[in-house]
Amino acid sequence: MCSSDLRLVDADGTARVISDGLPRLDPATTRLVTDGRWIAWSGAIDAGTATVYYYDTTTGRRLEEGVEIDPTRPDSSPLVSLDDGTAYLVDASGPILTTLPQDRGGTFAIHQIAEGLPGGETFIDARGGSIARYRDGVEAGPSWDDVTPLEADGRPLLQSRGQLSPDGSAFAPDADTIRVVGLDGTDETPDVGSEYAFFSTVYQWLDDDTVAVIAASADDERFALLRCVLSTGTCRTEVPDLGAQRPFALPTGEALS
Repeated sequence: MCSSDLRLVDADGTARVISDGLPRLDPATTRLVTDGRWIAWSGAIDAGTATVYYYDTTTGRRLEEGVEIDPTRPDSSPLVSLDDGTAYLVDASGPILTTLPQDRGGTFAIHQIAEGLPGGETFIDARGGSIARYRDGVEAGPSWDDVTPLEADGRPLLQSRGQLSPDGSAFAPDADTIRVVGLDGTDETPDVGSEYAFFSTVYQWLDDDTVAVIAASADDERFALLRCVLSTGTCRTEVPDLGAQRPFALPTGEALS
């Protein structure tokens, strides 16, 4: 993602612009999510309304939805997650889900998940039939009102960002030291090795058992890209040098610099 457009790169290396004709995007504030078929991103906030764009990678169709933002979070993207054709957002009324129209001419179906989102609470993610939220720590479960606090080493997870696995069975918090916690309480953290004890975090889930990890061995060292398999607890370096540490955004929306 750059400051002017979004490009989709296919497996064969072909790149296509999917945000042509749209206002200029700011990578520092634009949130980008995908469920494999649909790609969604949030545009600029204007007069209390944010535009959320949806791109269907199978047809090239692009949709847009105006979302009235939560006035207590005036600078936050309303977009949370995208899962199997359903977008999860936070608008002025609280957490909602929007089912995307599968056919041309269809309409968005909007459903309220919960009334309001009190200060200090965050809707983190929704994947595979699970929801993750933050309220005095990360909580996750099958619905907004049926969640359990997640812990690591007997202590609550205190990161207010992170990603659920595609099947919704595990959670990777956005932390400076990699951690993966099963919703059943198991520790599924892979071993990145002593070389990356300084910094490592899950960049993206590749499948239910595999994560891509960004890591660095020291503050002035360059980032490396690792591939870690949870069932074996092992990691291998895919790209040893991603270039100098420079601002780019995690899928959670947080910028690294």
